[in-house]
Amino acid sequence: ILLAAGRGTRLTPYTKKTPKVLLKIDGETLIEKNINIVKNNLKKKEVHIIVGHYADEIMNYLNSRKISGIKIIYHRISEKVLMEGISSSLLQISDVMDNYFLIMFGDEIYLHSDHDKMLEEISKRADFDIYCMVKEANSPDEILKNYSIGTSNGIVTSLKEKPNLPVNNYAGLGTIVCSKNVLKVIESVPKQMHFIDALNHGIQNGLKAFYFISRCEYCNINDKDDYFLAKYLFRSKNMDNCK
Repeated sequence: ILLAAGRGTRLTPYTKKTPKVLLKIDGETLIEKNINIVKNNLKKKEVHIIVGHYADEIMNYLNSRKISGIKIIYHRISEKVLMEGISSSLLQISDVMDNYFLIMFGDEIYLHSDHDKMLEEISKRADFDIYCMVKEANSPDEILKNYSIGTSNGIVTSLKEKPNLPVNNYAGLGTIVCSKNVLKVIESVPKQMHFIDALNHGIQNGLKAFYFISRCEYCNINDKDDYFLAKYLFRSKNMDNCK
């Protein structure tokens, strides 16, 4: 499930006429890069995209691209539900979920994705409720802008959205695999609780959670600085191929 319903107001003026997920890096939109991860690394033939703000623009663009090898299914979420947060949006499409579902944020960038290795690691574990992709942070800011993840002996002990202080060197990323037990948790907590904090509530009440340490370059496109950084990462890695 790709989440692509936000306004992207912190990226103004770049998002004044263009949805954030349609901003391009290295000649390809953010959302296309993530669709390609689902298709090529996760080997899925179907992706569900949650759209809200700029829904028509996103759908029209992707339909015009005629992306082959994967079926794209859109779910338009109302303004009221969008205001309630990610958890409410996920509950709206619970009928399409199997025993497990994977979410990704449409405005995140993974350079040299290792989602396939995460999937391989998950397949060896018989029973879990939450599996988070994390990376070793280059700076504390990387953790503070995402979410922190407390760990012990390979197990996730806590999650905190935009923490005040890091608890270790791990920054939580937007790729998260959940069992349908997570839906029961987010139904039981206040609607205004952030999705990550709802996951933490589930962990504190018995959900089994683990983590995969990604080695890819990553950028969460929140503001203009993040956008410029992502552009720099791609250009610097591909410089040898340029003329």
